[in-house]
Amino acid sequence: MTVTYAWGNLGDNYPGEAAGAGRIVGSTLKLERLPNGADVSFVMAPDGALAGTVTLAGQTYTGAFLKQ
Repeated sequence: MTVTYAWGNLGDNYPGEAAGAGRIVGSTLKLERLPNGADVSFVMAPDGALAGTVTLAGQTYTGAFLKQ
């Protein structure tokens, strides 16, 4: 699948966007490595929350998107 990923300030990385490919396996969406070197994945939890993980320059950032 084709994806567009956008981000705000993240560590030393300024806001931006990147297009690429992603793949869903089970309940996990894993994106191909972004041009800035980030690895990004999202997992759908049973409660409907979408948990995201970004690894960039040796740092890992996590967050959850909650359905309202």
